[in-house]
Formats: sequence, C-alpha cells, structure tokens
Amino acid sequence: IISKNKSSQAHVTLRKDDKLQEYLVKTFRIDYEDKPSFYYFMIIDISDFIDASKKFKEANLNYSYALTHDMLAGLYNRKEFVRLSKLELENNPSTDYALIRLNIVDFKKINVSYGYDIGDLVIKKIASYFIDDTYRSDSIIARLNSDHFAILVKSQKMLTKIPQGITTIALSSKLTINISLSLGVYRIKDHNEKIEAIIDKANFAMMANKNKSSSSVMYYSQELEKEHNKRLEMISKVIPALENNEFNVFLQPIYSAKDKSVIGAEALVRWIDKDSNIVPPSLFIPILEEENLISRLDIYMINKVCEYIKSRQKRGLKDIPISVNLSRVTFINVKLIDKIIEIVDSFDIPHNLLRLELTESAYVENLSILIDTVKRLKKLGFYGILSVFTWQLPLLRRL
Repeated sequence: IISKNKSSQAHVTLRKDDKLQEYLVKTFRIDYEDKPSFYYFMIIDISDFIDASKKFKEANLNYSYALTHDMLAGLYNRKEFVRLSKLELENNPSTDYALIRLNIVDFKKINVSYGYDIGDLVIKKIASYFIDDTYRSDSIIARLNSDHFAILVKSQKMLTKIPQGITTIALSSKLTINISLSLGVYRIKDHNEKIEAIIDKANFAMMANKNKSSSSVMYYSQELEKEHNKRLEMISKVIPALENNEFNVFLQPIYSAKDKSVIGAEALVRWIDKDSNIVPPSLFIPILEEENLISRLDIYMINKVCEYIKSRQKRGLKDIPISVNLSRVTFINVKLIDKIIEIVDSFDIPHNLLRLELTESAYVENLSILIDTVKRLKKLGFYGILSVFTWQLPLLRRL
C-alpha cells in the first residue's frame, strides 16, 4: 500500500465474522524538511457498494437476456428469432435453408388433464431437446408462443430427425406423457423474402398437418400455396365485410322436449357478401381469430341479438333467452366483458335473456381469469352454457 508516491490506494478483501468484507485503503504522505515523512491512512468500507454493483450488473445481464429469450423455454423469443434469421439469410445467400414450425397436437389437453405446471414442464423438456448441440450448432431456434416453436436450419437431414426424436415426455419415474408433433416446413428459395412471411408459410403447412394422428412433416407446396393465397384473399375481404355489416344473425330455435314449444334460441352468424354469396363460418371464423378480429364479431353479435330481443319486447312478444357464442379472446378480456354488460344494459333488457356460450377453446387457457369472469357474470344474472368435452371434466369441476 505504501508507495514512493505521495498518494496511493488499494482494494483489500478481508474476512470478518466468516464474511468477506471489501475495503478501499488510501494513503497520503506528507513530507517535512526537518523530520520524517508522515502517512495518513483512510479505510473505507465499500462492501455494500461492491454488492450493489454486482447486483446491478447481474440485473442488466438478466434484463438483456429477457429481451431476447423466452424465459420458460430458454430459447430465443420471436423478435430475436426474426432478427437473427434475417441476418443469417443475408450473410449466407448461397446456402440452402428451411424453416420448421412445430407445435404439440392438442397441447391444451395436457394443461387441462395434468395442470399448467405439468404443461410448462413439457415445454421445458421439448426446449431442452433442441438446446442439445446437435440442433443448436447449426440452427436458430425459438419458442414463438405457447407450444409453438420455430427452427431455421441448414441441414435437410435434421428435418427427418425431429419428429422421430420426441414422442414421449418422461417427467418422472411415475409420469410419462405421450405426445404428437405437428410440423410444417418451408424450404426458403428467396433469401430476400420477409421472415414473417416465411414463418407464416411454414405455419400454414403446420396447420394443414394438424389432422395427422402421429408426428409427421408437411412441406409447403404449390398446392398449399394456392390454399394460402385463397386465405390471403379471404382476409382482404373479411375486414371490409365487418365494417360494411355484411354479417347476419340467424336464430336456431330450441324446443321443449315436453310440449315442443320454443323455449330459446341460439344465435348463428352467417356472412352474406356483396354478391349475395353465403360464406360458411368455417372459412371466416379461423381467419378472424388469426387476425385478432374475432372480438369485433362477438361485440357485433351481442348488439344484433340485443336489438332483436328489444324489438320483440316492443311488439309485446314473449321473452325467450338467446345464446351467443363468445371467443376465448373476448371471454378472458375484462374490458370486453365490461363492454358486453354495457351493451345489454343500454337496451334495458334482463341479463338472463342473454346466454353466453363458451366453446371448448374459450375455457382451456387463462383459467383464473375464466373462473373470475364466470362468477362475475353469474352474480349479475347472466346464464352460461358450456360445451362439454370428456377431457375437460377436471376443469369443469373447478368451474
């Protein structure tokens, strides 16, 4: 510590009460002509500062990691996957690449049957499979959301290895879950094509593969491309159709088994386009869901049904309850539920005349929000109808 210079300092670590303490020791020398030099020592405890500095650095590292990774799976997130894939394609214009989209067939059944904690473990197990160097060294891998993964690969050999690699998930010595993967592959021909468009095409192939009973691969082809283009055309039409009120409400009566009288009705939506063609729901409902427009249709249907109920009351007709399907997106959105209640109250009709029907997809995810919403609506006098499937019984018992 003592040096020939007039001042110096040193960082010293000492053990005190079985704990390491950090100190900054500074020395100052004062020289006299007629007597020996005099030294001053200043000892500063910097343990808290060092600890705070380490925590700050760790927090910064964790924050940076969280910005680019999915925290559950330990893989890249969607934003980072898009960025890295774009760079990879730009920097290797002569290399052949393929993009794989995959997800677990009926993953929601795992969540409902075993619980969300087990579902998370399944996601982690699949992620750990891809973190293996066999894939990591030659791929860019991401968890896009839920049970959806994306992989940008160079080697075509890997395409046949992946579905064969994961058929069971062993979570413990007592619990093994059998799974099937749906895989869609798009072979990239143009390296300048937008990454989101590439992901979309691989996803389209994956969705076309959903009906397979076991893990298999579906490649994006010319035939699929025609279907994909039809979908894009449908998207271009369905959005203006919402704005132009081209969707119509049809009522399917519900009869009493006792006397065959009408005791209710179910509201069905039909799209009649400007050319008077009827577009079946199977064509436009999935698109509205994928484009996050399904809630607009839900609110539209609520308005139309309330208008009809009110018109019957003004004509002195008997009140009949009418059920309306709600999408999952709407039902777990507290603000949209508030909006529905506001609409019903604006027509001044009893809450029990509007029955909110929850289809299977509506109550698989976001269970806590669902339960709160069901309790709230029940308290306000709304009736709910649940479309029951055998594998959902554990969930229904909680509701």
